[in-house]
Amino acid sequence: MISKQLAKKEHTQAIVDKVQNKIHQKENELYHELEKLINFHQNNKKLAFYFFVEENQESNNSGIIYLIFEGDSLIYWSDNSVPLSDLISDSQTTIINSGNSWNLKVEKSNNDFRYIVLFTVKHQYSYQNEFLENKFHPSLSLPTNTDFVIDENNKNAIFNNSGNYLFSIKINQTSTLTLSNELILTLFYLISLVFFLVFLSALYKYFFKKFKKQWLLIIWFIVDLIIIRYLIFYFKLPRILYESKLFSPHYYAFSEWIPSFGDLIVNIVFIFIISLFIFSNLKFDIKITKIKLFRRYIYSLLLFLIVILFFAGLHIVFYSLINDSIISLDLYNIFNLNWLSLISFFILFISQLSFFLISSKIIFFIYKLVGSFKGFLLSFLPALIIYSFLLFNTDTGNLWLILFLLIYILSFGLFFHQKIFKLNFINILFYATLFSIFSAYILQIYNESKEQENRKFLAINLSLEKRDPVAEFLFQKKNQEIEQDNYLKNLVNDYFLNHITEDSISQYISQKYFYDFSRSYNQQVTICDKNDFLFISSAEVETNCWSFFNNLIESYCKVSHDDNLCFLNYGPGDSGYLAILNIEKRNTHDTIKVFVELTPKFFTKDLGLPDLLIDRDVLKEPALGEYSYAIFNNGILIQRVGKYFYNFDINHYSNPVTKISFFNKNNYNHLVYKADDSRILIISKKNKSFFDIIAPFSYFFIFYSLLIFTVIITIRLLGGSFKYHYNFRHRLQFSMTLVLLLTFVVMGIFTLQYISNLNSKKNDDILNEKTHSILNELQNKIIDKDFLTESDEYYLGDLLVTYSNIFYTDINLFSLDGTLLASSRQQIFKEKLISKKMNPQAFMKLSLENYSFYIQNEHIGNQHFLSAYIPFINYQNRVIAYLNLPYFAKEKDLQREISSFIVTYINIYILLIVFSILLAVLISNYISQPIKLIMKKISDIKLSGNNEKIEWKRDDELGQLIASYNSMIDQLAISAELLAQSERESAWREMARQIAHEIKNPLTPMKLTIQHLQHAWNSQAPDWDKRLQKFTKTMIEQIDTLSIIASEFSSFAKISHDKKEDINLLEVIQSSINLFSSAENISIVLKTNFEELWIEADKTQIIRAFNNLIKNAYQAIGLRDDGKIIIELLANTENCIIKIRDNGLGISPELTDKIFKPYFTTKSSGLGLGLAIVKSIIIDMGGQITYVSDAGVGTTFTITLPLKKNS
Repeated sequence: MISKQLAKKEHTQAIVDKVQNKIHQKENELYHELEKLINFHQNNKKLAFYFFVEENQESNNSGIIYLIFEGDSLIYWSDNSVPLSDLISDSQTTIINSGNSWNLKVEKSNNDFRYIVLFTVKHQYSYQNEFLENKFHPSLSLPTNTDFVIDENNKNAIFNNSGNYLFSIKINQTSTLTLSNELILTLFYLISLVFFLVFLSALYKYFFKKFKKQWLLIIWFIVDLIIIRYLIFYFKLPRILYESKLFSPHYYAFSEWIPSFGDLIVNIVFIFIISLFIFSNLKFDIKITKIKLFRRYIYSLLLFLIVILFFAGLHIVFYSLINDSIISLDLYNIFNLNWLSLISFFILFISQLSFFLISSKIIFFIYKLVGSFKGFLLSFLPALIIYSFLLFNTDTGNLWLILFLLIYILSFGLFFHQKIFKLNFINILFYATLFSIFSAYILQIYNESKEQENRKFLAINLSLEKRDPVAEFLFQKKNQEIEQDNYLKNLVNDYFLNHITEDSISQYISQKYFYDFSRSYNQQVTICDKNDFLFISSAEVETNCWSFFNNLIESYCKVSHDDNLCFLNYGPGDSGYLAILNIEKRNTHDTIKVFVELTPKFFTKDLGLPDLLIDRDVLKEPALGEYSYAIFNNGILIQRVGKYFYNFDINHYSNPVTKISFFNKNNYNHLVYKADDSRILIISKKNKSFFDIIAPFSYFFIFYSLLIFTVIITIRLLGGSFKYHYNFRHRLQFSMTLVLLLTFVVMGIFTLQYISNLNSKKNDDILNEKTHSILNELQNKIIDKDFLTESDEYYLGDLLVTYSNIFYTDINLFSLDGTLLASSRQQIFKEKLISKKMNPQAFMKLSLENYSFYIQNEHIGNQHFLSAYIPFINYQNRVIAYLNLPYFAKEKDLQREISSFIVTYINIYILLIVFSILLAVLISNYISQPIKLIMKKISDIKLSGNNEKIEWKRDDELGQLIASYNSMIDQLAISAELLAQSERESAWREMARQIAHEIKNPLTPMKLTIQHLQHAWNSQAPDWDKRLQKFTKTMIEQIDTLSIIASEFSSFAKISHDKKEDINLLEVIQSSINLFSSAENISIVLKTNFEELWIEADKTQIIRAFNNLIKNAYQAIGLRDDGKIIIELLANTENCIIKIRDNGLGISPELTDKIFKPYFTTKSSGLGLGLAIVKSIIIDMGGQITYVSDAGVGTTFTITLPLKKNS
């Protein structure tokens, strides 16, 4: 549904109607603005520029331009981005082509003034590149697949309000998704895919409960996911995504199974779901003791090899993302990163998380399999040796990879050995650090390898030929003008009639056609008839002119875009161009050839503006960026480019043995390329600093930590298990860490702002200095001029080109009316990339407000730059022109400076943050120690016993709190004594009442029996003997009852634990079992894996406790034929746990609170002291006793006792 909505193409007629309405609205707006312009000008004729400035600030890129003509002269203009032409003549609303844009125009005349308002409908530059884009104005909201055409017969015509034709639009129906829609659709696709896979895993997890062979179900799950992935890949689902760039080899391609970046993302998602499913559901319920030791080691070795195989897969993901893609992953220069880089880093995180989940599960099983750390090492060592052997037999062999794997696996072994492996904060931090180091290192070595490969390619490219795409492109356009230039033909013919000199023709050709080449090339013009001869001074020979140049062309020429321009490649670093102009002789069919030799001046790459003149279809030369290079011929330096200063003699450097070699010198890494026996090329790049090298670690550590904790918190929030005990110590730690982080962010923002401001000020200072220097040089040449006119264009142009090369900047000179007089870069204006008028804001500042110097930001298309203006004053101290320097600040240098700062800043602060967190933990622990002590003492307070006071010497807030605590302890001791006394009295009263009641029960029948016997004696009853015998029997029974009562009371009163000794608990329990083993209807089973468990206890009392519990279970079962008592004995590092379970009658819920109370019993006999005695014995031993009962099913008593220390 989403794909259909995003890919839905708007109906052509709907687009036409929308554009029509917007054009009508815009036309009405233009008429409104026209009236405003006329009213303002008529009232403030000399302040029109202020109106333009105010309107431009309000409109903010509205595309509206204001013009005022007085006669045929333009006197006011609001924008110089649109070149003016003779087409601005029709008074009716129309559409005009200014040379770089199509504009909607309205105008009105008033007296001698013509007022014109334009709206830029679409830019239409003669070049297309990253700075110049032919696109409609954003306010028209047209799809990107819309073209602008002038064709009245086109059915998609647009008309103005008067019904006059303006233009037509053409809709390209073959367009694909826009980038934003592509990203949105991909995001929804991945979310839906994840939800589907999670649902599928939940479905399999449900079946887990009913399926015994869980490993088989896991295999089915994996196979099903592989089938689903194959079907998605085979049928290209969804189809619209597989037609996008993301799912094409445009960004990334590894193999036919992973042919795109999108496929890689989907594959990683599937792998992660599989690893998560295995980690969550795979249980190793295998009885290890049944597997022979040798087989266990073999299985462990195979499992280690599987872990290593997964590690190799992780390694391949890193390798392919760097080497098989055009995505930048160089964290040293963060300004080169983009949204694809961010996705790539997320892929790396998910890949490593998947590896962690699967490998940790496998390693846990390995440790369980071998049973000891020693066995763990013995099984891992052969696997590590095999991996090392295979790794060093490939190009990826690296000792650090082996070291990482060793640390990673041994860490699991140690954690399992110490039984401390939990996903707690410390462990997460450890593995985040470990994987951050791994990621940073892998990126470092592969980025470095990729950079060296690129440098090799650059070396070969530079050594082959140094072509100039700008020069070739410009000549291709100039040649068409040359062929139609009749004036040039007349000049050449007049030369052979001796009417003019060769210098006159050379000057005309250079200024008219090769003026734009003068910055970068020395020019030599030679005019040749077929019979002319040339004298070659270097060889002191004379040769035919045509033959000389023909031999030159045959030997060295490579034809460029135009057949009349040859690229002369004499060898690495030595090249140039030869232009051939064919002029027909007057009144004959013979040809005169004019040869123009262009020899490079070897200036470094121009700033900014030349990029505007390169069409995107023209192949650019490789960017040198941070490189420097030098070319040596026969061991001597002949050319140097960049910041590195090379020695003039090649012997100063290591003589290359191989064709390509690398070496380090002066903190630079140098590539030496031996082009041939005489030519050597060196390309150098500055080595990274220590902070540059460790920078990726900091980025990865922050990125991974944020992702990990985000995932953990999200999972716990969704599962409802997020409970955080936020105590005073944690608040203190959090506060200190938060203050540091806020300081880090605030300081970073202000420092970056400071660097940016400092750079702006530096650029202003540079521009100021250059402007005044050029002004002084020009004044020395033309200060005697009373005024400057267009007739001085060529002379001024030559001067500006000369100074442009000296000062390394472009220079423009404007007349007092703001019109261009001369420029060192005429091509910008000839190609109509910008108007020949001065920027109106600058013109206003210099002309009306008399500024002596003015700097502002300007732009041509998307190319932004600083521009400085200064008045040019002659010998009479009068302003005769305005000097302009457009300065293209080195944005790349600023970005590198900011990136370098961020790298250093983050690395330093990462160390500070880690140190501060540790310090916060120490300080918080120190500060909270007294509070923790008070908490402990309060928790240890008992009503009975001696409660300790706290010693505190300082008289501070904590001291007052502790004094209050100590006072409370004193008062508590007094209250406890009174309470104990009261409880003892109460207890004895209750005990006396209960005993009296219990004794009274047998005494009553005894009294009645004696009375009956006495009556029989007095009456001389005949059955006296029989009555005496019955009396005796009754008295004995009641006396026995009294004896039992006395014994139980004595036992309860005499519970003593003074005779503690080391006891093997298994022997005690077995002794109690033996006591009741003779019962025929009850079986007693002991379950344990231990041979002995030692505790400290009174043996008599502990035997008594277990006898009572087993006796209770025995009595609860009663006469059942299938009676069963199960005694289960467990233990951990501190306690032993005994569970006594029977299948008797159980205990009803309403009796739960009474079961351990003295004198409570559910039986018809006894005092009910048995369980009370058991509980007293267990508690006094430092243990606990609980029970769980189900009426009619049975009861389980659970006893926890502390083990003997070091047992």
